Amino acid sequence: MKKNTLLVTLFTASLFANGQSAEIEEVSITASKEENTAVYHASAPRTTDVVHMDLKVSFDWEHQYLNGEAVLTLKPYFYELDTFVLDAQGMEIKSIAESGGGRNKTLGYEYDGRTLKIAAGKTLNRSESMKVKIVYVSKPNELEVEGGAAITEAKGLYFINPTHDENGWMPQVWTQGEPASNSVWFPTVDQPNERMTHEIAITVPKSYTTVSNGRLDFTTNNSNGTRTDFWLMDQPHAPYLVMMAVGEFASQSDEWNGIPVNYYVEPEYANVARKVYPHTTEMLTFFSEILGTPYPWQKYDQITVREYVSGAMENTTGVIFGDFMYGDSLSWADGTGEDVVSHEMFHHWFGDLVTCESWANLPLNESFATYGEVLWKEHMYGEDEGAWHSYNDLRGYFREYNRGKSVDLIRYDYESVLGMFDGHSYAKGGRVLLMLRTILGDEAFFEGLRVYLEDNRYQSVEIHNLRLAFEKVSGLDLNWFFNQWFLAKGHPILQIEHKYDRESGQQIMTVTQTQDLSEVPLYRLPVQVDVHTSLGVKTYDIIVDREVQEFRFDVMSKPFLVHFDAQQYLLADIQDNKPADFLLHQLANGPRMLDRYEAVEALFSTNVVRMGTIVRICLKDDFHAIRMMSLRKVPELDSVEANKVKSEVRALLTDENTAIRSKAYEIWHEVYGEGDAAFYANATETETSYEAKSGAFDVWIQLDEAAALTYARAHVGKVRGGLETSINIALLQDPSRSTPDQVIGYLNTAGVERQPSIHLWLPKYMIQLNESDFQRVYSVTREIQSGNSNAEGYFNYGIRIARAGVQRELQNPDLSEEELNERKRWESQLKVLLDSE
Repeated sequence: MKKNTLLVTLFTASLFANGQSAEIEEVSITASKEENTAVYHASAPRTTDVVHMDLKVSFDWEHQYLNGEAVLTLKPYFYELDTFVLDAQGMEIKSIAESGGGRNKTLGYEYDGRTLKIAAGKTLNRSESMKVKIVYVSKPNELEVEGGAAITEAKGLYFINPTHDENGWMPQVWTQGEPASNSVWFPTVDQPNERMTHEIAITVPKSYTTVSNGRLDFTTNNSNGTRTDFWLMDQPHAPYLVMMAVGEFASQSDEWNGIPVNYYVEPEYANVARKVYPHTTEMLTFFSEILGTPYPWQKYDQITVREYVSGAMENTTGVIFGDFMYGDSLSWADGTGEDVVSHEMFHHWFGDLVTCESWANLPLNESFATYGEVLWKEHMYGEDEGAWHSYNDLRGYFREYNRGKSVDLIRYDYESVLGMFDGHSYAKGGRVLLMLRTILGDEAFFEGLRVYLEDNRYQSVEIHNLRLAFEKVSGLDLNWFFNQWFLAKGHPILQIEHKYDRESGQQIMTVTQTQDLSEVPLYRLPVQVDVHTSLGVKTYDIIVDREVQEFRFDVMSKPFLVHFDAQQYLLADIQDNKPADFLLHQLANGPRMLDRYEAVEALFSTNVVRMGTIVRICLKDDFHAIRMMSLRKVPELDSVEANKVKSEVRALLTDENTAIRSKAYEIWHEVYGEGDAAFYANATETETSYEAKSGAFDVWIQLDEAAALTYARAHVGKVRGGLETSINIALLQDPSRSTPDQVIGYLNTAGVERQPSIHLWLPKYMIQLNESDFQRVYSVTREIQSGNSNAEGYFNYGIRIARAGVQRELQNPDLSEEELNERKRWESQLKVLLDSE
């Protein structure tokens, strides 16, 4: 036990029924607590209720301020009160007055830079409301904020290139509200369990486009050359979902079921705007149908902005994306932002229409959006692609778990709100939903989702609302499932052992749950087991619910395969010691893509005979991940076996998957010595994707460095993706390939969009220069970074990459004394760079 003296501020507020004015007193309390006393983050108490906001904004670009005038319709949520309490971060409050009904009475207030307390001048009950007009200036850059992994900064309102630097991004303003940053640019109750409607009038230069929630109600041209757009959001949603974006954007438009669908981009992408956000209208149709709940909002807008602090944000009817969405035909051949489009759209049901009541319940938003990606993949590209996407979610969760993070999905004891946006809330939660769907069956699962959405539309929810909806539909008690998966941490670790008992005519399977039962549950796992024999396949439904269990299956002879979790659905670390003959049968006869993938992965980790035959078969598999895994195995084959698969490798040079083509070029040269410099030069020029081009280029530069470097110098700053990376590495890995003047030229001609990727590789290049050249290049980078925060971020990351590489080199015992001293100097310079950034 440890004694802690806590200074507690007791705020006796008017949320109590007595309606008395707020009184503040400090009380010193001595409390005994355990060393690791749990923290409980409750849902925010509902006291002040913001019913509606009428907001007028304009911008001071020079100072990066927002001039705001908010008329808030406020009321007590339930208990009487005489003081409204609002979130208002980093504002200069000009005036506060009662508004409406001919009133303009100045109201008293207290403001500490974060919380605004407004004296109503009377006591109101829950049937009474009051309009309060707040005139203020928002100063986001003067606010101290924190960031996290998913949302790197939290100042709510962002001015990009406000000085209109011709070498910078297109000037723009955008917002990012989640989890509680919108109160930087308008006063509100900035909690996910609040609901409000709003009108926003945005005044901008006439050439600018504005985007906000709801519909554009009307526009007025002002006498001073500006224009004011009036946006109306007449459906209630949470304050963190309010958005605004401003700039000289272009757009393309569609209509879906009478609803406007708009695709906003910078002018240079105007002709491909729909391609930036692929399959938008098809997704609206699919999600509406599968959920049994039509898309519930007035419109669907998507816009891409620069220097965004998150990947994308599901603001209701106005999704904001980072500029990774931009590309061209060659980059989109390698992959688009389609997964992100589906993720943010699915949020419009799970997160926007029905919202987590507290950030402890964030998986009710993010797990669903993650699983929405899986549903779309499955629908658009088939069951295998959906299963592969979910499998990668599983691996993503395991990566986070193996780095030491293991927490409850629904967790009221989180260390920080931004820490909730992690691999648990996204990847693990998505996989848990797959398990729930598998256990309930599709009909009950999707009907349960429909009931959940309809029963809770425009409301905030906690995890039990979801459970109750599924129980209502299925008639099943699902506490066991929700308790072990949503309300506990960890996952089952299963040891599977197989034994054939000839005497009894039984195949014995022993399942042991080896997870630490003092930390995580003993799981209840409904599982299908397929037993393959000469008579066919028999499926057994079993329940694993003990620490050690033995299952016996009657068989006429030794099985060809016993396949635990035949549905490939468990979120579990399954250590199944299948013999090679089981795996070979699974590869040949498993009905699912993941059956084959699992078998190949296991076989490749053994010294099984006929490896070349297995590789040859898998190089022709229908699924790209299996072909790729097999292609990577080719260099490990002996020359005889490698030659047996040569024709299959040749075929992969024209594979539909661009990553496979890229790898095939490498193998074609490395293993077979095939293709001369002209062959790879031609492939670099003619390939239809940047990833495939990069594979060919990486071989070309080995065979004809001079010609490849000439190509690289002509294309640096003009390409994307894998080829961009290959070119930057080729030109910047050491100063012998590019002089400082050439590098400065690359930076100056690359343009603002491609400069960041060059910055990633500059630190390793710069530390190899003499001091004079180092300072010349560094000066240019600093000038660019002052107007391009992406370049600054890439450069800082590049310092860390270079430093890690140098530290690895310092461990090399074969370095000469001169080489060792050189690397010590490099490390010292990198440390200086790191400290100065």
